[in-house]
Amino acid sequence: MSRRLAAFMTAAVFSASVLFAGQEPAEKEAPASRNPESPAAGAGLVDSEAYGEMAEFLGMLSIIRKHYVDGDRVTWKNLFQYAVRGLMHELDPFSEYESPEEFRSMTENVSGKRVGIGIVISASRARGIEIVSVLPGGPADKAGLRSGDVLLSADGEDLTGESASDAAEKIRGEQGTELKILVYRPSRDARLEFSVPRDVITVSSVQGARILPGTDGAAYCRITQFGPDTAADLDKTLDRLSKEGMTALILDLRDNPGGILGSVTPVCGRFLPAGKLIVSIEGRENRKQLVRSTDAGPKFTDLPLIVLINGNTASAAEIFAGCMMDYGRAVLVGEKSFGKGSVQSIIPFASGRGALKLTTARYFTPGRLPIHGNGIPPDIEIPLTPAQRIQLSVQLNSHPGELRPLVPNPVRDTALERALEVLRGLRILRGNGKEIAEKAEQAEQIP
Repeated sequence: MSRRLAAFMTAAVFSASVLFAGQEPAEKEAPASRNPESPAAGAGLVDSEAYGEMAEFLGMLSIIRKHYVDGDRVTWKNLFQYAVRGLMHELDPFSEYESPEEFRSMTENVSGKRVGIGIVISASRARGIEIVSVLPGGPADKAGLRSGDVLLSADGEDLTGESASDAAEKIRGEQGTELKILVYRPSRDARLEFSVPRDVITVSSVQGARILPGTDGAAYCRITQFGPDTAADLDKTLDRLSKEGMTALILDLRDNPGGILGSVTPVCGRFLPAGKLIVSIEGRENRKQLVRSTDAGPKFTDLPLIVLINGNTASAAEIFAGCMMDYGRAVLVGEKSFGKGSVQSIIPFASGRGALKLTTARYFTPGRLPIHGNGIPPDIEIPLTPAQRIQLSVQLNSHPGELRPLVPNPVRDTALERALEVLRGLRILRGNGKEIAEKAEQAEQIP
């Protein structure tokens, strides 16, 4: 028994993730890699000292199982799960153990379709379970839930102290069932209760794309997350916008929690020549993977580009912003990004016990900026109050790219306004430069 536990616990140091409830993310970030090692493969790595520690640990579990007041809660299966959850929790905020049910839900998240209420959540010891973003037009959005709301209970079950994955599991359910959810809304200092129908959530990550009126061809496009279809959807969108006369692009990554590395890299490649370093992925023992742009897909390397970011721009979205920043390919406008630049590997258990998820590497921009814990700074900072951030997040979900949305108590999208000002300045600069070049060419031709 101790050998089995030792192998199980050894494997526990190989995995991690971020979480979503009915929406992706991934950050939830969708898992960046799958570790081919099975938990059993780690058994041979356990030394004699580890066996001694595990034997003592197993003795502690035996005492708990024998004497704990609620015997139904301390089955061997539950004790193993509790132990691994605690271990992963101590490593970092993104390392977690996923039960078989949670692992199944996570796999559905990556596919882009699942049953839920349409929210992205994160867990922290300081704030608890917080809504990072709300899927536009989804059940939660229609019910009135907002970014920044703190989840207190779901169907009467307390969410205080829960991990993001545990909270998401309680939020999910059968399609058509109602979820009673209690939240705390900081902007009103009030507790609010909502009844939200669960439904199949289909995430379209490219939203609000259009030529902005009165801008001489400036286009707007919002990417809510980097999912499996994001690059293909963006290609279709850019093709349409080009035919409509696009002369510049404002790419909105605000409230984008990240997604799949394999999705953001081709999106970066649309705006860079082939062969450019996009991101460096670095793990232990100097293991490094360099991801570069390719010549695949349409290219918009000369298109003037503005990228909007904020404090909820994370992970894969930060890879894009950091890459564009380092090459001087875009002007970043908004607020400093979240600073979630770590890679989560997934290790399923062959026994069907679920999976482990562990931070195995970190992202670095082409210019060697460590994203994790630092974030990406904007070129032009647009500070907002907490109340403005919450209201603007609501507006982005329902009216992306609109400067004057028809919503109650609208706030000015000063970042979008500034982006348009920057584009106007670029046009003037390019126009003057072209005029000067033409005059110089004419002067050279005068005998």
